[in-house]
Amino acid sequence: MKLNIKISNTYFNHSIVFLFVFQLIFVVIRTTIIGSHTAQGIIEILFSLLPELLIVTIFGIVLANNYKNIKFSLFDIALAIFFLSNVMLGIYLGKDLMMAAFGFRLTYLPMISYFAIRFNRSNSTSSFSMKWIMDKLSQWYVVAAVISLFLYFVFSSFEQDLMAQAAAKNSYYYIRRMGGLFLSPVVWGTFCAIIALYLYIRYAKSKKIYDLLGLLVLWFCLILSVSRGAIIPFYIGIIALTILYEWYKPFLIILISSTLVFVCFNFYEPLAFNLIGFVSSSSIETIDRISSDEAQNVIANEDTADVRGINNTRAKFWALSIRSFSKKPAGYGLGKSGHVANKYKSILKDAKTASIYSTDGWYLKLINETGIWGGLSYLTITIMIVISVFRNFKRLNTNVFFVYCFIVFILVAIQNFMSNVLDFYSFPLFYWMLIGFLQNFIEEKHD
Repeated sequence: MKLNIKISNTYFNHSIVFLFVFQLIFVVIRTTIIGSHTAQGIIEILFSLLPELLIVTIFGIVLANNYKNIKFSLFDIALAIFFLSNVMLGIYLGKDLMMAAFGFRLTYLPMISYFAIRFNRSNSTSSFSMKWIMDKLSQWYVVAAVISLFLYFVFSSFEQDLMAQAAAKNSYYYIRRMGGLFLSPVVWGTFCAIIALYLYIRYAKSKKIYDLLGLLVLWFCLILSVSRGAIIPFYIGIIALTILYEWYKPFLIILISSTLVFVCFNFYEPLAFNLIGFVSSSSIETIDRISSDEAQNVIANEDTADVRGINNTRAKFWALSIRSFSKKPAGYGLGKSGHVANKYKSILKDAKTASIYSTDGWYLKLINETGIWGGLSYLTITIMIVISVFRNFKRLNTNVFFVYCFIVFILVAIQNFMSNVLDFYSFPLFYWMLIGFLQNFIEEKHD
């Protein structure tokens, strides 16, 4: 029996947008219906898996529609090897299928969005397809940002109740941090930064006021998230785009506009100006603390070192994660590192068989999960991307979408040092989609 499923590029683009919009609102829906506890029973489990089932369905249709025309590039093969080898090695090392399933769902399942973009063959160029998808997604995220601002300023008690129901922390860095519809300041800040960067491109090219307003809304939400790992890369990205394309006037307009918004916010919240010094000084302090005598003592004295003297949480977790790696450089197994291990540490037979503190640095999480191989294999695909981009940069630097994808790649690579950004809910799916487009741009002869 032949499987004959046809999906046009228009329907494919619509399905991708629907997927991300659904994931955007799914956190609130799941929190309202189930709460923060692990899904119990077949109905709750299937409901919780709806986003994953959706992406698998989209990928399955793309695969069925294009399997005869699939051609693998060298990078496709390298990424497939990274995917399969780390999953299989992680299962073997962990010897715990339940934890492996959680780890796979968080880190590796989202990578199939890369292959969905790569395998989807159509008559339209990748630039057209990516622009259509990003234009629609930016509209939805601006709407989500406006809703989040209403929740933050007008219905703050309702927002805090939602976060409490989701077991999310109502944290403060001089101001109360905004969690957005993801109910997580770090995840929300990351999405705001990346989408705002795209709107900067649109505004610089169109000069339309609604692009500027959308950018300012997302920028303001980014600031309210107080996510240093998102704020600093955002400014690196916007400065890089400004210099590369000489968008000095749009940059100046945005700088003045965002400054006015921030000054007005300071009248509402007088402590807001303290955020300027906090974002820079706290980031430098974190880097200093990881090289401090206390942190080195934790690493050097595996079983006896006391971490209570390290006040900086991230530096403390880095030290503990490095110590975990030094004790088992082959890795603890899939799901026994990072957020999954930390969340389910109570059900692990022995906490010493997992790296439960590797929640603040994706590279540390990766090497604690699948060891030296995990680190080297990811380093390999990173180097391949960088080399491929530089080889084709002269040919493709006029394609702003190509440059945008590469800048996002660099920004995520930076943020991976500070947080587990490639394990953030929904974001890995978005990231690997952009890497898929990046590879398409490189391979397309005429764009």
